[in-house]
Amino acid sequence: MLTQYARNGTEDAVIASGRSVFVTDTYGYPYPAPPQGAPASQPPSANFDGGLSRIDVDARGTGCSVGWNSPVKSAALPRLSPADGKIYTVSVTGPTGSAGLNTFAQYHHAVVDPATGHRLSSSYLGIDLVYNPLQMRGTAALDGILYQGTETGVVRIARR
Repeated sequence: MLTQYARNGTEDAVIASGRSVFVTDTYGYPYPAPPQGAPASQPPSANFDGGLSRIDVDARGTGCSVGWNSPVKSAALPRLSPADGKIYTVSVTGPTGSAGLNTFAQYHHAVVDPATGHRLSSSYLGIDLVYNPLQMRGTAALDGILYQGTETGVVRIARR
């Protein structure tokens, strides 16, 4: 929700489709530890408000406007499926502070409508760092199965 909070930003790759760009707000996402030799974060910590925004470029390509802001806290890089036109991601709920994200946060496979930003469905994956995708992008197989990397391995997500 890049237009809703005073402090926001993203380090993730955006989704571009037609004249729309879909951007996750990852400002404050608490990673377990910085890489060796990396400079300290500025600021050292921040709240992770999260969210997803659609930005629409006008037909002339001379300006843009916010299409919608969604409260879905994407904990993974979302994907837009060309097969069904929906956005898929792993979302996080519950405490998302630096300690909470690794202990009591809950992770869900979420489907988002790109036209409205509404969450169409959500399937519980689990709790704790076992399911933390660390803002990584999942890989979709031809049979519709999503393989999502997490802090401790890979989760296989299949339709029922």
